[in-house]
Amino acid sequence: MRTLKLKTICNLSASAVHNCLQHPAAKLEMVGNVRTVEITDIPEDVKNADVLKAWNETADASWLGNDGEYRRHSFQFAEIGGGRIIW
Repeated sequence: MRTLKLKTICNLSASAVHNCLQHPAAKLEMVGNVRTVEITDIPEDVKNADVLKAWNETADASWLGNDGEYRRHSFQFAEIGGGRIIW
């Protein structure tokens, strides 16, 4: 199993979100419009592109009811993908 860090860039003026790979040493945090998350417990045979695709298909609602602050920055691979909603 392995871990991968992803960077989410939110462009609020264009209502757009872009996800890409993040440097492995990056801190798990939200700075301005850029959020770094990690996906853990990824099977060795899963490609990085497949992890990105699964994250793109996931709705992270962990900020709801938390004054707009994300409660989580770390997710297991089994939690993401296929239209799943993370609370």
